[in-house]
Amino acid sequence: MTTNILALPLVSMTVDTGTNEDWIDTLCYVVEDGSGSPPQLDLRGLTFTMEVRAQPEDVEVIILATTADGGLRIGEYPNFGWLMFYIPVETMREKWPGAYVGDVVVTDGEITRRCITFNLNIIEGITR
Repeated sequence: MTTNILALPLVSMTVDTGTNEDWIDTLCYVVEDGSGSPPQLDLRGLTFTMEVRAQPEDVEVIILATTADGGLRIGEYPNFGWLMFYIPVETMREKWPGAYVGDVVVTDGEITRRCITFNLNIIEGITR
């Protein structure tokens, strides 16, 4: 299967989540074809890895997620253009509230590139 790694744009975003919830977010990659209803970019065959740190230069990884461990997921057919973030509440409860930075890299086995950069705000949940 050929992959579309070079078609992935660099996404920059801010994410707010809490210590008392599952961190669930999704991105849908589409290919603009002028039809008004663009088709999804096929993410199957790609491997995504995410690391979150307090500061870029820090050694400690606060949150690690990959498509191999299920923390990042590619949608099932017909939603193969969706990249889903799923960090369970059990993991989020262990994190200190505060501001963090992260990125996601993607590889197809030959090419590796950064596809997402983000600021992560973890908020102390009230309902525990």
